[in-house]
Amino acid sequence: MSVYMRTAGGLQSPPAPKSKPKKWLSLLLGVLLIWGFVFVVAPLIDRVPAIGRAHGIVQDEGIEAGAFWYADVEKVGKAATFMRNVRDFAPSGAGTAGTRTDD
Repeated sequence: MSVYMRTAGGLQSPPAPKSKPKKWLSLLLGVLLIWGFVFVVAPLIDRVPAIGRAHGIVQDEGIEAGAFWYADVEKVGKAATFMRNVRDFAPSGAGTAGTRTDD
């Protein structure tokens, strides 16, 4: 019994399954693309002026970027409190939200 797929143009047979070499080639190409992004493209992103500046600040301050996911980090707690207060208590239309200068 043959299986056909119904399409707008009529009945068509399903595409043939990929051979093992094509599957391995697809896997290799996917791994190569991920490697290229991680080791070639991602390091180049640091050359974008705004991102490079922010990355420099993170390195200079000794901030562990992965630790921002944890609420017990002191800088994260201060930042979260500040952002919550700006959101809740900023005067509407004043345009001064986020201009705090004290640490």
